[in-house]
Amino acid sequence: MKKNSLDISKKNIDDLKSICGKGLWVEDIDLKKQYLTEQRGYYKSSSQIILKPNSTKKVSNILRYCNGNNIPVVPQGGNTGLVGGAVAGYVSNEIILNLENMNKIREISHSDSLITAEAGVTLHKVQSNAESINKIFPLSLASEGTCQIGGNLATNAGGVHVIKYGNAKDLVLGLEVVLADGTIFNDLKKLRKDNSGYNINQLFIGSEGTLGIITAATLKLFPKPVERHTILVALDSIDSAIDIMNQLKKLFFDKLSALEFFSDFSLEIAMKFISKLTPPFNENYPWYILIDIEETIETTETLELIENFLYKNLQKDIIKDGLISKNLKERNELWQIRESIPYAQKSEGASIKHDVSVPLSNISDFLVKTLQKVSELIPNIRPCIFGHLGDGNIHFNLTKPPDIEDDDFLKFQKEINKIIYDSIFQYEGSISAEHGVGLLKNEDIKNYKRKSELKLMFKMKNFFDPKNILNPGKLI
Repeated sequence: MKKNSLDISKKNIDDLKSICGKGLWVEDIDLKKQYLTEQRGYYKSSSQIILKPNSTKKVSNILRYCNGNNIPVVPQGGNTGLVGGAVAGYVSNEIILNLENMNKIREISHSDSLITAEAGVTLHKVQSNAESINKIFPLSLASEGTCQIGGNLATNAGGVHVIKYGNAKDLVLGLEVVLADGTIFNDLKKLRKDNSGYNINQLFIGSEGTLGIITAATLKLFPKPVERHTILVALDSIDSAIDIMNQLKKLFFDKLSALEFFSDFSLEIAMKFISKLTPPFNENYPWYILIDIEETIETTETLELIENFLYKNLQKDIIKDGLISKNLKERNELWQIRESIPYAQKSEGASIKHDVSVPLSNISDFLVKTLQKVSELIPNIRPCIFGHLGDGNIHFNLTKPPDIEDDDFLKFQKEINKIIYDSIFQYEGSISAEHGVGLLKNEDIKNYKRKSELKLMFKMKNFFDPKNILNPGKLI
């Protein structure tokens, strides 16, 4: 793929300012900082100007100009990504096109159960608008206050409710996308069924802005649950966790909306991080599952089923301990534990993180054998394992041993990556489950993806963006 490294002239910058309009660009060094800082601190962006258009037409005019003048563009949303997918200056002399001013709700419909939002609308704003008509938009992420819908779709975000509602791609009815040459592809349909041709929308979801820039989306809404039962159970093995998961799916089917898991070390550091909370159990156990079961009608039957389910599995010694939240405060405290794990890990020193997935049937073997290999490489390494058990998405994070300095630990990153990626490949998984590829994994992906898939991806990239101006160097 040709890389574009031409200088961007003062005339180019002045032209882009004119296209964007007064007050819709940032050139001041201090004001640019928030757009140039990457979430994990792995990368530092550089961009001569930050463009912040407030309409699809302006995005179209910008891309038409950039395509004609060979100026590469990095689309950026809330800048909450974890793989360097929205940073500029590493591959070529890109400019950042930030979509925060594309922040209107264009339509919301109770009868159609949908909302049409521009790309710069935050996930939280979409959720709040859905609640205003007694619906929910079920995508839920730790960064939902700042992440934006365009970025959620460009990375095919997952989150905690995939087991019931699917990934971001499953929540989309239609898209509006601006292509590299400025063409506006408008397919903001409201249809639940349409077999009249190729599903072009799905090409852009998960494409990380390399095929086109998403400017708006029509999204599915769902009935608001009247009650959520939150359960935490303690287990002694991942095999037991898989057993419990299968029982829950059979017993509760589409009422099961979240099925998270985390290790003992993950719970330990989360409790240290949230000092005001009392540990949920008197004893420590190797693994824990956090479960949400939703009700859209008021009934006591579900609670009775849950209690019987726990009792039966406690009697069989599959579950070692368990509890059911009795009120909203307790429910929020249980979820606070799970949501605090990534932040708690930062206070434990350097860590090497992986967002991976494997088939559900392979989770136990993958974890046991891969953890054994990394422990042989670095004795006393502290695995901080957590994730979305219901869809096989594992955050395979490794925290340094207490007696090793951060820099010395990070020297093992390439070796650890190879152990994990080789194991993922062996167990028919993916080295990127929900965070994307970005710059972080764009070389690794070539070694762990089928050649036929890569060939088709390159063909699609060349078709949609022959000059390689859209987010060059990301994904492929």
